[in-house]
Amino acid sequence: MKLAYEAHVTIEPVEGSALENFEQIAKRHGFRVANLIMSSFATGRGETYSEVAARCGELVRDLKAAGFTVWRYKVEHTLLDVDFRNALPSGEPRESAACSELNEG
Repeated sequence: MKLAYEAHVTIEPVEGSALENFEQIAKRHGFRVANLIMSSFATGRGETYSEVAARCGELVRDLKAAGFTVWRYKVEHTLLDVDFRNALPSGEPRESAACSELNEG
């Protein structure tokens, strides 16, 4: 069974040119950035723990080197991932590949 991993890196909230710099650094490591009022964070996904953990560690290292304050980082095992924004033509949510394989067993 193929399972997915997801990593999150949360930093002190940023905006303007700092946010743009955060986005550029995160993108180099295959992460996407979300900016909320209380925090700024990046999320990355992958198929193996070692690959996701390595990219997460590299992102944290590069963010600290660029002067960002990293609050938290984590790697999670994703057992269920339903995306309502990527629905099937019928309107039903589309499950990730990991979810489909779980349902087959």
